Amino acid sequence: MEALLAQFQPVQLKRGAIVNGTVVADSKQGLWVSTNGKSDSLVPHDEAGDLKVGDSRMFYVASEPDDDGMAVLSLQKAESWTNVLAAKDSKSTQSAVVTRLQTRRGSDHICGAIVDINGLRGFIHVSELTSRGKQLKDLRGQTIQVKVLEAQPDANSLLLSQKEAAKEEQVAFFASAKPGDLVRGTVSSIGVNAERKTEYGAFIDLGGGIFGLLHKSEISSNRNVIPSNVVSIGQELELVIVDVDAESKKVSLSLKRVQFSQFMSSISAGQTLEVPVARKTDFGIFFSLSEGVDGLLFNWDMGAGTNAAALKPGDLVSVKVKVIDGDKISLTTK
Repeated sequence: MEALLAQFQPVQLKRGAIVNGTVVADSKQGLWVSTNGKSDSLVPHDEAGDLKVGDSRMFYVASEPDDDGMAVLSLQKAESWTNVLAAKDSKSTQSAVVTRLQTRRGSDHICGAIVDINGLRGFIHVSELTSRGKQLKDLRGQTIQVKVLEAQPDANSLLLSQKEAAKEEQVAFFASAKPGDLVRGTVSSIGVNAERKTEYGAFIDLGGGIFGLLHKSEISSNRNVIPSNVVSIGQELELVIVDVDAESKKVSLSLKRVQFSQFMSSISAGQTLEVPVARKTDFGIFFSLSEGVDGLLFNWDMGAGTNAAALKPGDLVSVKVKVIDGDKISLTTK
């Protein structure tokens, strides 16, 4: 008897609940839906989608019921929450758009990101973001991949993680990446030795929470290069993988090898170039042939018209490519 009576008890609607309902009428205000509550509830036309009288669907209770038991319902949010809950159960990756960054009260310190995921408001704590430092400010407006950590429609709480979504991408990257592969990345920061206060390279964001090191020795053949004079934070670069360690998740990258390869494809032995002096040594003069590419004019390859003593860095000289041997280029003025 109690079970039979329970069937006739009106459903108590509560904000945040997802309930079953049937469209019973259409009006100027919207569609009226029966949820077996004290009274019918309203779905505004902009939340109704393609609903029509007679349709039965799941609805999200978007407002607290009034004294008569009438609440505002949403079809779209019901579908969104259903998809999010399914994504949590299946641990599948979802797309989300960063709408704004959350800062601590009274400071500029970023503590997380507010995102839109299928029309729902979600939060990603800064510890669950893959971006670092100054890159965090560039997240606004970006579409990122996330996984659902916690989803509570009744509390309107949706916690997400970019790092968890990135793990799959990382696994795929380290399973296939190998030395010699070309990759694109963005300079995320300049590496500085705190004790010596000197720059040793740049860290590159390869996406998906994968970061690589572009050591100064791989930026230019100039040993005295200062990384920040060549690359800048936010700059996008094409690089080649020098070494990759899947176990430690470390990636070593090179810029000069890409530039060298590109330049090498454009020159040949016997070609004449007008290039600036890079530096002078006891055994010859180095010329800057291209960004990160030097050629050497040995003393014995200098023609009678080459006044080495008078030359200084930056002076333009007409030279001829004599020999190309691997990554070494010999020049002549004879």
